[in-house]
Amino acid sequence: MAPNPIDTLAAELKTRIHDTSVVNWNSFIARISSQFAEPAIANEMWFVRQVAKCRLSYLIALDEMRRGAYFDAWCGFERLELDLRDILKNPVYNVEFFAVPQLTRTVERWQSIFPYRLFASPEMVIKAEDCSICSSPVDPWSDCGHEVGKLYEGQVCHRVVREMELLSISIVQDPVQKMAVLDPYSPNYDYLPLDFVLARLPHPFFEWRVDRTTASQPLSSLGLLADDEPCPCGSREVHGACCKGKQMIVLPHLEFWFGDFGDDARRDVEIVRHGDE
Repeated sequence: MAPNPIDTLAAELKTRIHDTSVVNWNSFIARISSQFAEPAIANEMWFVRQVAKCRLSYLIALDEMRRGAYFDAWCGFERLELDLRDILKNPVYNVEFFAVPQLTRTVERWQSIFPYRLFASPEMVIKAEDCSICSSPVDPWSDCGHEVGKLYEGQVCHRVVREMELLSISIVQDPVQKMAVLDPYSPNYDYLPLDFVLARLPHPFFEWRVDRTTASQPLSSLGLLADDEPCPCGSREVHGACCKGKQMIVLPHLEFWFGDFGDDARRDVEIVRHGDE
């Protein structure tokens, strides 16, 4: 009996999971997409293609950061976060074999060291929406039976909004929509932590983590600080009303660890960040 073509592609995917070539991933995804997705193997086809797309999206996000397109990378990481969530909710194959949990953790770490802190959050009333699987209207009084986020013959169920009313827009720090960054191209953002990690990765999928602590140093080492500028301690108060006159100042501090996270983990050079953006 001839092997199932999608099982063959899944086996190949496991062997190339740490491939760092964008060209190779594009070629592999094209091969998957060229296969006829019979209903019996549609979910398996979706899983293999989705994992491959996530590996490709991750490499593209790193390339964007290297080119200084940080906001583009941020948006890419959010799309990647959502795609990985779909895979974890629909584990057609063993997700550990395809490093899905590991990539999910890595994306979360990258997101945690971006400098974006304020986001626009829309408040809205959804008046009409349909199921993406069967196109049936969905409301509190009727349910088509398809579960949001669940995989059905190669398609993940979601809701398609037909009618909505925008009520207000709020400024928040913990958004549902991470792309809605306020002033994303401001020259005042500090991307040093991102550049620090990028420069120390021997390959894109190398393991790393960040620990957030604090570190003390002489206030005089920071140079002359105006009373009305933000205090470098990260309190969000002005310097004149916060740490002015102190001998030592406590600053936000990041420690980065690369590779094995056991007792022999390698801790790289420390970064002291002057305040929080």
